[in-house]
Amino acid sequence: MKNKFSIKGKLLAFTIVVVFIVAIAISTKSIYEINDLANNNISDYKKRAYKAAERELKSFTELALSVINTQYSKFSQLETKEQTQALEKKLKQEALNEISKLRYAKSGYFYVYDYEGTVLSLGVKPSLVGKNLINLKSKNGVYQIKELIKAAKNGGGLVVFDYQKPGSTKSYDKLGYAMSFEPWNWMVGTGAYTDEIDANIELMKKDAKDRIDSTIIGIVFISLIVIVLISILVIFFINSQISKPLSIFQTGLLDFFKYLNKEKDSVEKISLNTNDEIGHMANLINTNIEQTNKLIEDDNKLIENVKQIVSEVNNGHVKNRVEFKTKNKSLEELKVNLNKMLQSISDNVNDNFDEVEKALNEFQNMNFTYRLHNPTGQVARALNSLADTINDMLVQNKKSGINLRENSHNLLNTVTILNTASNESASSLEETAAALEEITSNVVSNSENISKMVQVAN
Repeated sequence: MKNKFSIKGKLLAFTIVVVFIVAIAISTKSIYEINDLANNNISDYKKRAYKAAERELKSFTELALSVINTQYSKFSQLETKEQTQALEKKLKQEALNEISKLRYAKSGYFYVYDYEGTVLSLGVKPSLVGKNLINLKSKNGVYQIKELIKAAKNGGGLVVFDYQKPGSTKSYDKLGYAMSFEPWNWMVGTGAYTDEIDANIELMKKDAKDRIDSTIIGIVFISLIVIVLISILVIFFINSQISKPLSIFQTGLLDFFKYLNKEKDSVEKISLNTNDEIGHMANLINTNIEQTNKLIEDDNKLIENVKQIVSEVNNGHVKNRVEFKTKNKSLEELKVNLNKMLQSISDNVNDNFDEVEKALNEFQNMNFTYRLHNPTGQVARALNSLADTINDMLVQNKKSGINLRENSHNLLNTVTILNTASNESASSLEETAAALEEITSNVVSNSENISKMVQVAN
């Protein structure tokens, strides 16, 4: 199928496609980088927020521990073990009562577990006091009590787990911070939901999305402007650097073809002084124009030489040969074959047909004394040999004629003598015939007489 688009249209379309692809690539990279940056920012924010929350929860937990330490500082060894245990139990209960009443912020509370996982204090759910929750597992599979006790034993730490927020049916990530009170083997902790952090993260994600949308719109707008500007530049560049040189190249190439087709007598070189591909093609065409000019000139010289030789042949001269050379293999082959033909004619007939024709005319006029001078061909030499042979034959015939004339004269004399003798013999024969006639008459008469005598006798 023939392509209907011009080079200008193809280049313009190619440029627009390239710009479009580059715009898509830039958009994709920008979106990726913005997403990556947003994710990094969100991750950093989350780490910082968790760290800040951890520090805050730690300070609140230390507050709860100070309450326990205050009660523990009242503990001392009494006289009996029972009194000591009773005092310790009382101090523990007072500490737990105070912790269960402690609140911070809007809904912050504290919880206390022993190392076995039994609830000792749980501010919002006092009904769970006394229950062992060591195997309590969140929806995400985290054993939060075990992890909190483990973190407390390790000197205090943060545990992240999902937990149902009071007043809601959904589970949210919760940060739990736990510290240990070694004298009583307690784990004391508090926690905070991450919904505010998550809300801020969602805001950051929305901001990132808005920035991405804004970036895409900006890139599209800039791409359209760039496409328009580049299209103008490309059109200008194509017209000045491609279309115009191509037009000059096309005109020069068509003139060259006209010259090759003998529609023009001469052709000019393509005038292009560029170092691009079109300039290189023009230089190649110019080189071919020079070579073709020389080849055609050589061909014309050879053809003129052939015409001259043909004219000489028409005038009866085949001595000269085609001397000019050319790189045209066909003409060179024609020259070789023509020279071979002329040489063959010269070898078989003669260099000069006029002398052959003159000799034939002389022979036609019975002049067999004429000879061809310097015969080169077999026919010319054969004509000279034929003339020699005919001359010899004529000389011999002349001699035979003279002898025949002498013999004829003798024969004539003999015939005359014979004629005279014949005449004399004829006269004698006439006399003899008369005598014979008379004798015959006598015989007839005698026969008749005899017949009568016979009749009479009967």
